[in-house]
Amino acid sequence: MAAPTAMATGKPAVSDLFIGPVIKKPLVTVALPIERDGQIAFILLTTIDPAALQARIAQEHLPVEWTVSLRDSLNHVIARNPAEGGKTDASAATVQFDRYVAKPAGTPWQIVVEVPHSGGHPSAFCLLPSSFAAPSLPPRRWRSRTPCGR
Repeated sequence: MAAPTAMATGKPAVSDLFIGPVIKKPLVTVALPIERDGQIAFILLTTIDPAALQARIAQEHLPVEWTVSLRDSLNHVIARNPAEGGKTDASAATVQFDRYVAKPAGTPWQIVVEVPHSGGHPSAFCLLPSSFAAPSLPPRRWRSRTPCGR
């Protein structure tokens, strides 16, 4: 429902994960309202394969014991690292994890980072590179809302 949201708000919007009617695979959409003479003339709409977002998360080379996921407003996993399953280590079942959640500004999505509890580590979002963000949003828009105080 990204297009109706973009039309109603006049701002870019992203959809929840859905199964594409033609390719029968999961997709998300990004809708960008285009104005002419101060009015929204049309909506530029594109679909994104979650595999592209998965690849983007994998590029960050985060610590192996971290789990990072991008979730839609229904809490469906759009992309995650590690790609499948739970924590990467079999002993992870006995390890407590701290969970950090950030909502990129202007989207219903959330970024969830789980890191092993150490009692003194800095906030996970302070350690994430600033380039890691939802595809349609500049990193500064969501990074400023993290507990880093930046």
